[in-house]
Amino acid sequence: ITTAVGMFKNANLSGVTIANDFRELVYADSMFENATLTNCTIILNLPKCVSSKNIFKNTTFINCHIYLVYTKLETLDSGFYSAIYDDETKISIKFGPIDNYGPIAKVVANYLFASSNIKTINIVDMLNTHNILYADYMFLNTLYDIDVSKFALTGAISANGFIKNNILFNGDVSRLNFNSCLYLDSAFDGCIS
Repeated sequence: ITTAVGMFKNANLSGVTIANDFRELVYADSMFENATLTNCTIILNLPKCVSSKNIFKNTTFINCHIYLVYTKLETLDSGFYSAIYDDETKISIKFGPIDNYGPIAKVVANYLFASSNIKTINIVDMLNTHNILYADYMFLNTLYDIDVSKFALTGAISANGFIKNNILFNGDVSRLNFNSCLYLDSAFDGCIS
């Protein structure tokens, strides 16, 4: 399989485990868009995937574990945009190969979790976030407190509106590192601590 665009779009899956090594998959756009996942485990190792736009856009997660490993990813735009999470759902994303060897593309992660109800407890791991090049509006309009200290965005050149309009913001910004960042327009605009 080289393309899985919309593969489970609008699906209603319960008790399903998808733990395939999609070694040849290049495009995973909208793979689970608008799906409802209950008691599901999704483990995707995607060494050749370059695009996962909207992969879980508008998805409802109930007691799920999502584990994604990318090597050549170029864009994860709106990957979890407007998704709905319960407290038991856990997300792990690694922006780099499992063994940490080999090239990694610089990732566009704009609007990654925007307009969702994601909480810090939902995010177990976000590894190799230094490979994120663009983080614009990554947590725009999120409803709950996000501990931004989990994210080392040392490679990002742009993080406009990074956590804009987070109404319960209490993140430790002293640990954020924007060494390479050129654009931080409205990064914390509208945050209420």
